[in-house]
Amino acid sequence: MIYSRLVRPFALVAGLLPILVLLVSCGRPDPYPFELAGTEQERIERLELILSNNLSPLPSPILDPQLYEGRVGNGMIGPSDFWSFGQFQVLPAELDGWVGVLGPRLERSPETHAQDQPDWWSMPDSLMNELELYQSKVLTGRVNGWVGIHRPTAKIYFHSFTM
Repeated sequence: MIYSRLVRPFALVAGLLPILVLLVSCGRPDPYPFELAGTEQERIERLELILSNNLSPLPSPILDPQLYEGRVGNGMIGPSDFWSFGQFQVLPAELDGWVGVLGPRLERSPETHAQDQPDWWSMPDSLMNELELYQSKVLTGRVNGWVGIHRPTAKIYFHSFTM
């Protein structure tokens, strides 16, 4: 008798849990992987909105932005890990304004963590060696990753991830 009183609530919870998980996961399309799309102006507006969550105001306008974000896990049963790759261009005269807000330079080689990378992200070793590297926290809000400034092209690259 005591056994059946203990088993019944457990059986009820065990039976309802899969239904609850199914209901919560239905109805929302998975936004990952996410990649900026649209015209250049639409992509600029979207990336400026994303970046301004961590850095407001932005040191200067941005041009020709790209952003890709991926995820492992669904965040429902256990944690999810995220990674992002981004790049944008600024006018060469405005690079120092970005450097001024990024903080101290990184003293170590950058890490890249991702299951997949977008087609437009091509980072040969020769380009990586030319980047001035900074911590990613100010720009992306994530402590893992890096921001790289490439002075010859006035491009700013960033990669961040959670773990």
